[in-house]
Amino acid sequence: MPRYHYEVIDTDGGLRRGEMEEETPERLADALQKKGLIVVSINRYGGVEAGQISGIKAFFDNLNNKLVLGSGKVKLSFVLQFTTQMASMVGAGLHLLRTLTSLTEDMTDKRFKIMLQNIKTQVEGGETFSSALAMYPKTFGDIYVNLVKAAEATGEMDTILNQLAIYLEKTMTLRRKVKGALTYPICILVFALIAILVLVLKIVPIFEATFNKLGADLPLPTQILIDGTNFIRDYFFFAGCALAGIIFVLVKFFSTQRGRYIWDKMIVKFPVFGPLIWKTVLTRFMQTLSILLSSGVSVLEALRLAGKASAHKVLEKSAYQCIDSIRDGSGISEALEATGVFPDIVLRMVSTGEEAGTLPAMLDKVTQYFEQQVETTVDALSSLIEPLLIVFLGTIIGAIIVSIFLPIFRMGDAIKGVK
Repeated sequence: MPRYHYEVIDTDGGLRRGEMEEETPERLADALQKKGLIVVSINRYGGVEAGQISGIKAFFDNLNNKLVLGSGKVKLSFVLQFTTQMASMVGAGLHLLRTLTSLTEDMTDKRFKIMLQNIKTQVEGGETFSSALAMYPKTFGDIYVNLVKAAEATGEMDTILNQLAIYLEKTMTLRRKVKGALTYPICILVFALIAILVLVLKIVPIFEATFNKLGADLPLPTQILIDGTNFIRDYFFFAGCALAGIIFVLVKFFSTQRGRYIWDKMIVKFPVFGPLIWKTVLTRFMQTLSILLSSGVSVLEALRLAGKASAHKVLEKSAYQCIDSIRDGSGISEALEATGVFPDIVLRMVSTGEEAGTLPAMLDKVTQYFEQQVETTVDALSSLIEPLLIVFLGTIIGAIIVSIFLPIFRMGDAIKGVK
């Protein structure tokens, strides 16, 4: 049986060190915690040479872990899988450390596996589960960490993890629907742009050479098309640099707080897609607020986290306005109404829930309503976008083709002029 060296904090707050034989570090941590001790570290006992080798290996392992962790973000599907399995295993009565050990071993995503190993190590060392999760804010956001913190305080870890799993699943479904609605038109527009560039840069110059030989006066649409083609061909590099510079400046501006606020305010007013984006943002806000309040998080903290989770600066600012109003003595429905951004159905449902003491349940119903609205809007857009794209692209490509062939209709006159 392996021997371990451990450091713990006793009930008087003093640091104690010792050695003990145990099958695994998890079992040793369990045994020490049952004695009321806070585990600081557990290391396998060995000689100087073993310790040096272990230290070198730990250095390279740590370097490799940092490289892997810095290579990207964990997919939401893996976080959902982890949360669902965690809820089931904790609900079945398994110890947190055993659950983390099992899930870490079974995790197929290398990046997430390293995160879970580090989280398990922190928990073994005496950190709370929520504090360990907070080390990775890009994977476990404020909402996740705060809900786990509430679960630690109430002792209802399995219940809140189940709620988190439902929340993540709904978030994934919502993202999938919105991406599905936006991906199709974007792909069509990209391919259409490529086709237009091929027409303008490859086909038009061939006809231009023919027209120049004939020496005939070109119709105005054809002349505009040829002049535009020549400009793009002659100044393509400079135009590309100018366009890249404009995009860079806009991206930089819209990445600032003020710029992001202006962009978020504009984007919901876009034709066709604006209403879908706004309904999606409201759905995310209401869904987050509902799960936070039902998990015992305070109203003010729930509003702050829901505003942040909405990923929309206008709604986030409105959430902070609500917080200030509630601190000044206003009710929740009154505070929401004062912002002027929430629909009437939200205000009515929140007012009813506030009066009846069933606010989380009412918010859940509002969330379901907006989820249906998003689904209906996506279905409507799917049937509307295709004919709109056909008309739009057909008009552009048709105009180019007509401009190219218009002089051919007058080719007879041009040939007579040459004779």
